[in-house]
Amino acid sequence: VNLQDGQVYVGKFQDGITGNCVTHAPLETFNNPITEEELVKIITGIKYLRESVATTKQRIKRNFEETPTIGTCVIVLVKNKDHNSDSDEYVSAIEGPYDVPTVEGVHDVHVVEGIVNEYFFAELGTYDVDIYMVEAKLTDDKPRHSGLTRESSPAAHTLATVFPSSFLLLLIYTECIFQEPLLRTPRADPKNVASIILGGGAGTRLFPLTSKRAKPAVPIGGCYRLIDIPMSNCINSGIRKIFILTQFNSFSLNRHLSRTYNFGNGVNFGDGFVEVLAATQTSGDAGKKWFQGTADAVRQFIWVFEDAKTKNVEHVLILSGDHLYRMDYMNFKHIESNADITVSCVPMDESRASDYGLLKIDESGQIIQFSEKPKGDDLKAMQVATTVLGLPPKEAAELPYIASMGVYVFRKEVLLKLLRSSYPTSNDFGSEIIPLAVKEHNVQAFLFNDYWEDIGTIGSFFDANLALTEQPPKFQFYDPKTPFFTSPRFLPPTKVDKCRILDSIVSHGCFLRECSVQHSIVGIRSRVESGVELQDTMMMGADFYQTEAEIASLLAEGKVPIGVGENTKIRNCIIDKNAKIGKNVVIANADGVEEGDRQEEGFYIRSGITVVLKNATIRDGLVL
Repeated sequence: VNLQDGQVYVGKFQDGITGNCVTHAPLETFNNPITEEELVKIITGIKYLRESVATTKQRIKRNFEETPTIGTCVIVLVKNKDHNSDSDEYVSAIEGPYDVPTVEGVHDVHVVEGIVNEYFFAELGTYDVDIYMVEAKLTDDKPRHSGLTRESSPAAHTLATVFPSSFLLLLIYTECIFQEPLLRTPRADPKNVASIILGGGAGTRLFPLTSKRAKPAVPIGGCYRLIDIPMSNCINSGIRKIFILTQFNSFSLNRHLSRTYNFGNGVNFGDGFVEVLAATQTSGDAGKKWFQGTADAVRQFIWVFEDAKTKNVEHVLILSGDHLYRMDYMNFKHIESNADITVSCVPMDESRASDYGLLKIDESGQIIQFSEKPKGDDLKAMQVATTVLGLPPKEAAELPYIASMGVYVFRKEVLLKLLRSSYPTSNDFGSEIIPLAVKEHNVQAFLFNDYWEDIGTIGSFFDANLALTEQPPKFQFYDPKTPFFTSPRFLPPTKVDKCRILDSIVSHGCFLRECSVQHSIVGIRSRVESGVELQDTMMMGADFYQTEAEIASLLAEGKVPIGVGENTKIRNCIIDKNAKIGKNVVIANADGVEEGDRQEEGFYIRSGITVVLKNATIRDGLVL
């Protein structure tokens, strides 16, 4: 039984899950093969252990000063009812002590608590279930984030071999107190969670892509927009109360949200909603200011949490609109750790660490120091041994920092207090609110150990998009269980005529004729003519089609239609929507220019990447 996903593997040894060890007696020794119905009852009962596990962990933490490091082990025994539980063999196996001289640094392995759960298994039939907790004291104080594994846990190893084979099933779950447990306490009810997605500032780092659109409205992956990432993550996490705060160039963002998530009709999310809260000016001096930062944006709309439809909200999830990742927000250990604030974080290398808020944590995962975008000596001071996160030594040496993802969970009353009374003049979460709150509140770190990329710059945006074409990709939008949503479009399939396409993504509704596309993304409604070569290029596509008659008329007049004209060669380029690129054009930045402003000619160069502007026209024969 895999306690993590509930799958049952009969007769197969399952291992490799951090902190989890599953073993059983050989199938031929089972006196009475267990039925699926009985096994379901066992698993159901195990799920009720969460509170007992949490209680024991709190007791261990209270004694933490006495015992520097303690590993705990949950033993679940499923046995025939006719087995003699009072036998010497059984009592010896349970009570210990265990002789484990071969395991360095581990001693005093013993049962600390027996858990009576008979009423959970009253209808089990011919089987009894006994559940025990075993703890192993460790002589050193090195955190073992990955838990006491089968190899290193004397409790797991000894119990797995000493119990009689007549026991039907033996499940051993081991964990270290620094690790998020496999048997977790109940998660928050998504109905009591509201999310706030920050529309971002002026988007200067993504300019010129943000010259006429808000940052979350920037297209990504051929047919999505950045706002679809947090929106889809919320929906897949069961969160249905969603606010989006906007200020700069919000027209296209608002249009996309209304078309995609249908918040105007008001009933698509059951008892939930999706609402856009645009920056507005009101009477009074304070009301005449635009958003001064992330925290100020939330403060200006704090009254929404006193509205009738948010009266049951207990936790507030705050998200950014310029990150690429897939996350189940309900996996946060916010409830279990009784946190006032939880900050999602990732390990980070030194080259990028100064671009993020960095944090230090103690053995329990509580944040003890937070520094926003430190430089120089302040940056060096934030280095930590990221082995505490479970990283192997080599990887920990390459990633010596813990960086905030800009994803926060607040208890609602704590958020209201911080913004209204504690720090009424603090305008930013990362640089002001969180560092101050660390000193007074229980601020916990949640390690996210999957793909995450901040795509707030032209360089990172370009790299993240092209990385989608790799095999296998580090991130992909397709997942049948957690799909990403976007605006429904009624477009025909893409038509490809004698083309060479390698390691690329081609969206729907495109027309490609006798062209070469390599390591590139071709967005919706794109038109690429014969002889064209696209390499390392992101083409965002078009908002509308031009008919064949319109294209012929434009060409006859010496004008350039939307798309890429014949025999054009493009490399290392972002082509924004509705761009018109003529025939025999070369876009390759052969001179290696890093930064350049050529707005009058329809393009900019950022970080060595040529960015063709939205609606721009690049005339025939131009060499860039």
